[in-house]
Amino acid sequence: MKLAKSAPALINPEMLKWAREERGFDVETVAKRFKMSPKDLTAFENGTKLLTFAKFREIASYYKRATAVFFLDQIPPPMKMPGFRRLPDHLDEPISPELKLEIRRFHQKREDVIDLLDYAPTFDWAYLDTADLTENPEKVGLRLRELLRIPDDFPAKLNNYQTFNSWRERIESLGTFVFLARNVGLTEMRGLSIVEKPFPFIAVNRKDSPRPRCFTLLHEFCHLLLKDSSICEIKHEHDYHIDKHEVFCNHVAGAALVPKHLLLETPAVRSHGRLEDWSNSELSILAGRFRVSREVILRRLLILGKTSVGFYRTSRQNLGYPPLKTGGGGGGETTPQRVLYTDGVMFTSIVLEALNRNAISYADASDMLGMKVEHIGTLESLVDDKRR
Repeated sequence: MKLAKSAPALINPEMLKWAREERGFDVETVAKRFKMSPKDLTAFENGTKLLTFAKFREIASYYKRATAVFFLDQIPPPMKMPGFRRLPDHLDEPISPELKLEIRRFHQKREDVIDLLDYAPTFDWAYLDTADLTENPEKVGLRLRELLRIPDDFPAKLNNYQTFNSWRERIESLGTFVFLARNVGLTEMRGLSIVEKPFPFIAVNRKDSPRPRCFTLLHEFCHLLLKDSSICEIKHEHDYHIDKHEVFCNHVAGAALVPKHLLLETPAVRSHGRLEDWSNSELSILAGRFRVSREVILRRLLILGKTSVGFYRTSRQNLGYPPLKTGGGGGGETTPQRVLYTDGVMFTSIVLEALNRNAISYADASDMLGMKVEHIGTLESLVDDKRR
């Protein structure tokens, strides 16, 4: 029997409030969106008034929740949020609805794969919790390269995007998902990580350029080595007092991307002598060799005693950090390309393997991948190309 659109929605009103808060919306925002008073929305949430079924479905869609969720008797356990370290002038700001939605999406993908463990490769995640803040970050950076099997001549002839993709593939080979966040501002989140077994995950902001993405990726991977979940923004330890984990992870990421022995052996550094000043041309050459930003090169030169704090600070200001140029926005890409790039090869492959072994239906796969069934064949071809 089909319900009339004007029929009352006999949902659990507590779920209505929970879904709104989980989505990151306040009462005024939702009330304005649906052309009702805040008083009426509050009444719907405390059960003194009933929504029509049609309006309920609209609100459920706005909250990005299945309608069945609102009929649950009890509120689900809270979503695990990474530790959030903020700039001083952003301390009181709530997490945006866009970031909350992305974190929820990542958690759901992880839960989907946990249900498909029989169709996933076997991992032990032994690398988690193998670093300590008392260690020398330079040594941890080299150990990270060894763990990911990174040769000294890397990235050789790879371009910026290929370099990021290579780092990503190496990390995913350890059983760690690397997702790309969409529609989240760089000033709010550059990267995040969740340390849980099975399948910990990292996410980096797709709006960022590929070289900064590499730094963020290794910074977040270091958080996993420390067994420390996090959300990271654009910030530097010399600007203000930040968490010691952030300082450590910044150092390790720099040491992994630009190892001491390789930097000091480059002709540009060997021929530079003891001068503390570095030209933009020299910095650009070094940044190109390692596929990192000039900011990273400057920081490495400072740490290794090849420049002064004064020159570093002056030069960094001239570089205009933070670089909010966006890259990889997805213009012109097809739906299968977007899904593969944002969700990663490992997650996509596990879902497709379960589908091909009849463990899930095409409808299930469509939901997990966030794409129409008609695109799945093309997605499989893209994954096969990646594996070759």
